[in-house]
Amino acid sequence: MDLGEKIAALRKAKGLTQAELGEKVAVTFQAVSKWERGESYPDFATVSRLAKVFEVPISYFEAEADESVFDSNRAEEGEHKKMLGVCRTCGKALYDGDAAQTTPVLMCNACAEKERLALKRKAEQAEKQRKEESERQRRLVEEQRQRKRRTLIKGYTRGGICAGVIFLITIISTIFAKAGEKSDTFLGGVVLIIEVFTFVCQFLWGGKIRDIATYGCVVIGTPGVIFTLDLDGLIFLIGVKLLFAVIRFVIMVLTSAVCFFVAVIISPFTFIPKAISMHANM
Repeated sequence: MDLGEKIAALRKAKGLTQAELGEKVAVTFQAVSKWERGESYPDFATVSRLAKVFEVPISYFEAEADESVFDSNRAEEGEHKKMLGVCRTCGKALYDGDAAQTTPVLMCNACAEKERLALKRKAEQAEKQRKEESERQRRLVEEQRQRKRRTLIKGYTRGGICAGVIFLITIISTIFAKAGEKSDTFLGGVVLIIEVFTFVCQFLWGGKIRDIATYGCVVIGTPGVIFTLDLDGLIFLIGVKLLFAVIRFVIMVLTSAVCFFVAVIISPFTFIPKAISMHANM
């Protein structure tokens, strides 16, 4: 049985048409027809694909095939070796000693090396990305720590400047105060220094003190006004709107003053916990 007859017999046993077989091995049905009539022969790569499709060793096609079907070197190097099968990656025929692995799939040395290098590159890329992400996170944490440190120092500096100004005013006021009022003036100045220093620090650090101090700045809403569409109605509307604007401004100023005063009064009692928290987060 020649090569064409073998291909025809295997094709019919598989229940394939010439077109279906040609599609599986990437040739036209005319090429399959010529093989089966003995007018031409498939090259070695196509023979490898045929062996895969028909699930037979390549050596099955060797007996009566034309010498051009096969590599000239293969006969010299492989005829005395037992054929193991075909590399599932490149389709090369493998004999004893040629395969890099036999399980889970048969693979030649070259394809196995390519796969090993690809896996190595993939692992190196993953490790590089992991290190870059770790470095980015480290820089982000360091930047946040630096911002907190600058905020902490800014609070101490501004608070210290304000306290220093009040201290000078206290000293001057104490010097020029009456004899019986010197101690009261000095003690009042010390209390004011503590209040101002702790308030300014916490206001710049942010948190509850700043929230309380700025809460009164919220502008309240006013009700709508019903008016008539004539001159008197428009004058009434303008007057009421101006009155509401004044009332809103007064309320805003009063609430701001009250909230600011409350924030200043309680700031000495919240200073130490806030300072500890700020230092702990640095």
